[in-house]
Formats: sequence, C-alpha cells, structure tokens
Amino acid sequence: AQGVSITLWAFAKLEFDPGDEVLDALTEQVLQVSVDLKAEQVARLLWVLGTLKVQADRELYIALTERVMQVLPEFTEQGVALTLWSLARMGVAMDDALVTALMQRAAYVMQDFTLQG
Repeated sequence: AQGVSITLWAFAKLEFDPGDEVLDALTEQVLQVSVDLKAEQVARLLWVLGTLKVQADRELYIALTERVMQVLPEFTEQGVALTLWSLARMGVAMDDALVTALMQRAAYVMQDFTLQG
C-alpha cells in the first residue's frame, strides 16, 4: 500500500502525468490494497488522485469511499478536508451518506481546523 501511495504522491508533487497505462496499473494496485489503508493513507491517496485529475471509475470510487467510511473515526481535520476536495476534483458525485458522515466528522474535529496560507 505504501509503495503505491508514495509513487502516486511523487507524480503529483512533480506535477508529472505518468500516462494512462501507468495510472491504470497503479489504480489497479490501489483497488487491491484499499482494504488495508489507514486513514492518513486514504486521505493522501485521494489527494494524489485529485491532484492528478484521475477520473475515478465506479469500482475505484466504491473501494476508496468504503474505506473512508471504515476509517473515518481516525480522520483528522486535514483528512476530512483532503477527502472532500479530492472527491470533488475527481468529478465524482458523492452519495448523501458519505457527505453526511464527512460533515459530522468535520464538526467533531472543527476545533483542530486551521487556515492554510
């Protein structure tokens, strides 16, 4: 899980488009390891996919959002913000249960939110 996440993160930080073939292979790996991702890894991975403007197919979206729901109690304020931004950037229509859960978590961690400048 960490190797895939770091590889994708590096592409995003370098603003490098690795091409559809490489992205397809890496997102296939994401599907295989998604059940093992920790909260921070899910949020970071979603940020990477959003930054790379990866259009999530239904299978990838379902796998990642199911994992978000499983690890949501561990999300920090940054994890909530990154997840919402990333899903919006990926052009997915979030279901009401996910949005509600993320908003509830945001309210819970609100005291930890900081302004990014």
